[in-house]
Amino acid sequence: MAKKTKAHQIYRDRDGNIVPGVSTVVNTMDKPFLVPWANKLGLQGIDVSKYVDDLAEVGTVTHKFCEWDLLGQQPDEEYLAEFSKDVRDRAETCFLKFLDFRKDLDFHPLLLEAQLVHKTLGFGGTCDMYGIMGGRAVLIDIKTAKEIYGQGDTKFTQTAGYKLLLEDEGHKVDDCCILRLGRSEDEGYEFIRGTRMDDHEERFKICLDLYKINKVLSRRGD
Repeated sequence: MAKKTKAHQIYRDRDGNIVPGVSTVVNTMDKPFLVPWANKLGLQGIDVSKYVDDLAEVGTVTHKFCEWDLLGQQPDEEYLAEFSKDVRDRAETCFLKFLDFRKDLDFHPLLLEAQLVHKTLGFGGTCDMYGIMGGRAVLIDIKTAKEIYGQGDTKFTQTAGYKLLLEDEGHKVDDCCILRLGRSEDEGYEFIRGTRMDDHEERFKICLDLYKINKVLSRRGD
């Protein structure tokens, strides 16, 4: 049976050492806007940890729906049974937006949910979708987020990490894109091509260096 979540995927280098994932690396960036957001939820009596976990599960199931569709497979009901009805319903809503995306844009997948580890930089990641669109090699990262906050959004820095992984495997990447799928019925989808990806790659590498330095400084007994 497929694993319920990919949030805790472990990546190892060629020597068997555990290396950080792209999301873990990007999370070294400060995100001060999360503090008032979490405070607002708390004032509404919402358990922030459970709320975040539920959103993560919606994203996980949405990714599976999209993968099954691109592979021409039927949904795995045994897998879906691991999740609550609310999570499944919200994921299906997101998936309907994905079907709209497929009708509007002609995407031909080459890799789906590809788990890769960079041979020299020492990090790993799972690339959602890589394929051909309009004659260009396109990396697409699927997000069930409420909003994309412009071209400076850290989500594009995360996508830059996936770009580095694909290029390390010899895959050409012409465009890095985010496909945002709305979680409510009144939201559609948003397909955004990243700009200034060289800057995002640099920011990702800085985050990776910071992660490694933090790891060294956190060791006990030094």
